[in-house]
Amino acid sequence: MVPKRATGNYGGRKIKITIEKEKKLSSKEGSYWDCVKDKVNRRRTRITCLCWAGQATCGATLIGYSTYFYEKAGVDTEMAFTFSIIQFCLGICATFLSWWISKYFGRYDLYAFGLAFQAIVFFIIGGLGCSDTDGAKMGSGSLLMVVAFFYNLGIAPVVFCLVSEMPSSRLRTKTIILARNTYNLISIVSSVLILYQLNSQKWNWGAKSGFFWGALCVGTLIWAVIDLPETAGKTFVEINELFKLGVPARKFKSIKVDPFAPKEISEDCSHKVTETFVDGGEEEKGLFIISKS
Repeated sequence: MVPKRATGNYGGRKIKITIEKEKKLSSKEGSYWDCVKDKVNRRRTRITCLCWAGQATCGATLIGYSTYFYEKAGVDTEMAFTFSIIQFCLGICATFLSWWISKYFGRYDLYAFGLAFQAIVFFIIGGLGCSDTDGAKMGSGSLLMVVAFFYNLGIAPVVFCLVSEMPSSRLRTKTIILARNTYNLISIVSSVLILYQLNSQKWNWGAKSGFFWGALCVGTLIWAVIDLPETAGKTFVEINELFKLGVPARKFKSIKVDPFAPKEISEDCSHKVTETFVDGGEEEKGLFIISKS
């Protein structure tokens, strides 16, 4: 809580510091080496790359081959095409719904819960693939539409918010380029694996491929729980300070960092840290006022 004596200059100070920081960051564009040179930016680059790679490891590529999947699961060609149309319509509805849900849930929440639901449904699809009954075939096809819905509700849209918030302002463009290329490489591998899994002349897994993608969803979820911070409600400056202080991913949401706080309010905060940090070769000292919500 800002004391009354500090309120008058607090807003102006915040604007001034933000402008100064942005000018400093934009005055010198970083290199690709800066993305991995120091511990702080190496962490931010790793999270950005793995976050976007999660769009491929969660089984999204299988959704792109949905008509082929439905046929290999035992659904007739006409119904397989109908399922695909319904699936993409559900995806559009889920994307619109995600705009509203994102107001009430954080980035990490949408990413993690989306992966959890997808993993559960994929394992059910794999189990149905072990049966040859008509009901199991229709069930596995219908459940892939559920996967498409949760994918477009959770991980699909929220990734684009996360990859823009994780890098520092100076390295944002180059970090996103690295992350996108990581996604592209993983997508190539995923596409090849899916063709082998569904092709009758190769592995011929059919709906049982749900076990594989469910396991990958679980693996991606475990990484997210350990390494993916919650950035919802944080400004870029606050995110920068949290990374520079080495705050663990699961504490990003609960710890409040105010780099703009005037000296007068430091006595009202639970913790005060003076830290020297290095950002791509630029050394700077800063006062950070930290409080736990």
